[in-house]
Amino acid sequence: MKEHIKKGEDEISVHHKIDVAVGSIINLLIFGYAFHEKYLEEFFKIKSLMRDFIKVSGNPLFRLVSADTSGILRRFPGFGTSYNDGKRLGDELRAFFNGQIKERRQKIDFTEDSEPTDYVEAYLRQQQKNEKSGEDGDLFSNEQLFGCVFDMWLAAQETTSNTLSWMVLFMMTNPKYQKLVHQELDKSIGSDRAITAEDKRNLPYVNAVVAETQRLCNLMPNNVPHRLIQDIEFHGYSLKADTIVVPQISSVLYDETIFPEPHKFKPERFIDENGKFQPKPELIPFSIGKRICLGEGLARLELYLITANLLNQFELSIIPSKPPNMAPIFGGVKISQPYLTHLKQRF
Repeated sequence: MKEHIKKGEDEISVHHKIDVAVGSIINLLIFGYAFHEKYLEEFFKIKSLMRDFIKVSGNPLFRLVSADTSGILRRFPGFGTSYNDGKRLGDELRAFFNGQIKERRQKIDFTEDSEPTDYVEAYLRQQQKNEKSGEDGDLFSNEQLFGCVFDMWLAAQETTSNTLSWMVLFMMTNPKYQKLVHQELDKSIGSDRAITAEDKRNLPYVNAVVAETQRLCNLMPNNVPHRLIQDIEFHGYSLKADTIVVPQISSVLYDETIFPEPHKFKPERFIDENGKFQPKPELIPFSIGKRICLGEGLARLELYLITANLLNQFELSIIPSKPPNMAPIFGGVKISQPYLTHLKQRF
């Protein structure tokens, strides 16, 4: 982004830059390479497929027809179209990721017992060991590998990238809070180094901005559906096994008895009387229960590091002639409308 500013290009799609950065992090972990110049086309292909799939899968019709094991709903107008769109996009993603896995497999020298450099290589090496020893192939099957890659990409890319996009919007539209972040960063960090995980405890206001962004953007109002594995009694209700349960995260994140003025951006909610960051148990953007988001640890680190380093280096502001539209686009996740940011280098 500094290169854009040097060229006199100070109206930038920061979300686009964040998108590629987050995609590079997860792809580096999964397949061992980041999305540099020659891989950008590949990134945009995955991104487009993922975004379309999320949009379709967030449609209530798709969720209903997917949960209908009888297949009857697919015969009704609207339901069948939604199901077919989701299946087509799912098949395209399957073909793409399986192609990537096949290509990665061909590059691995299985005759050498070397340390894996990425998730797929580690999985494939273990798969081969199991095959040689005659262990149960279902534990490390190709289908399992595709599922893991798909889940990691879907969960790690779209949620983190879109949360950061909302963070930029909230900073642009709330300059007084951005100023407080800058003051904290100037006092604790300065301009001569990158911010690391070790700095986290010294940046309470940065942490508060991240927490409030996650709360207010409410990225997945209807969280990932789960299925009951047994009959249970819950608050006087009898719920049968195989019942689909959808956590309503927004009922907590926007509860005004917990978060007064819930529709306002107020990072101070997460700052105690001593100026320290104060986490709240009601902040549950990663869902609830034992099956919360698998990538929570990585996502928290990415949100903190990218927010802190971006705001340390730049001042983000609205372009008067191109104000952002704050109305979200609803799908599987709440996506911000496309927008441009006026970027000013701080140092």
